Amino acid sequence: MMHQAVGLFGPSESDWLVTLVLRDGTVRTRRVSPGTVSEEHAVRCAVMSERVDLKGIDGWSIRRVGDRRVSAPDDAFAELLRRRMR
Repeated sequence: MMHQAVGLFGPSESDWLVTLVLRDGTVRTRRVSPGTVSEEHAVRCAVMSERVDLKGIDGWSIRRVGDRRVSAPDDAFAELLRRRMR
């Protein structure tokens, strides 16, 4: 039973890495677990855990821990996220 719980809450290659770039030049990266949450939820969690105002965010990116490539979100997804986080 304990082994199953560790699989749900332990670190995994599928966890999200959310990097926030703030207007003051600060870069903050948060690992969001479990990796089964949506991209939108992962970004929302990272923003809330860093306690930053959305107006203070200049940009962000999201990727899986196990993913070796880095890609930025497209403008449509970023706009959708901004609207939902208001």
